Amino acid sequence: MMTVDHMLTRDHLARELETREILAYVKPGMRVLEIGCGDGQTLARIAKVPGVDALGVDRLADMIARVPKSLNARVGSLEDVDGRFDLVVTQRALVTMLPSEQRPMVARVLDRLAMEGRYVAVECDAKGLAAVNVLRGRLNLPIITPPVHDAYLDWGDDVPCREYLERVEHFGSTYAFLSRVVNAGLAEQSGHQPDYAAPVNQMALGLPSLIPGLGQYCIWVWHLSEARADLEMSRDFWERAK
Repeated sequence: MMTVDHMLTRDHLARELETREILAYVKPGMRVLEIGCGDGQTLARIAKVPGVDALGVDRLADMIARVPKSLNARVGSLEDVDGRFDLVVTQRALVTMLPSEQRPMVARVLDRLAMEGRYVAVECDAKGLAAVNVLRGRLNLPIITPPVHDAYLDWGDDVPCREYLERVEHFGSTYAFLSRVVNAGLAEQSGHQPDYAAPVNQMALGLPSLIPGLGQYCIWVWHLSEARADLEMSRDFWERAK
């Protein structure tokens, strides 16, 4: 048996967990770009930070049409914006690309950072989801599969542009365990569908990440520090992303 991972459309607590990770990197006065901003939920919270110049782009016109008019968002992609950014963020945007497109995208983003800028990618990790499914199997729960149009990142230790990598963490490991294993198991015992807003999920939202490598909720952070920028970016990033 299988069940599709519906964390975007149904699990609002998971989205909150992800957004908090992104906001921790937003500082006053930054120029910030969100690629794949969707309907602007995260962009709106980024824009509330004092002095932040926030821009969102998304390829889907129907998503941009849902963004509040008070926000700066447009139809397009990274190639459709000018200048450099102190922070570029993606929230489950890389997973909508083909695996062959994900690595080059990281390189293109880093090429648009200002010095000391960061690329913060909150995306879904294939190996972390596989670890959840091992535990679910112990309880005879159906395995979770990504949505059919998504390709969860399967990089392991072979992360693109690794020389600029500052952080990789399954920040939602405790939430994944309690929501996707414990809460799901309790729901199965009671004969009900799991409730994403269940009390155990809400408590998990306030707990730190305690189980390394567990869960699809993962963050990758690349930092274009002056100490690391000793190569010509445009050419060398592309070579490393191949």
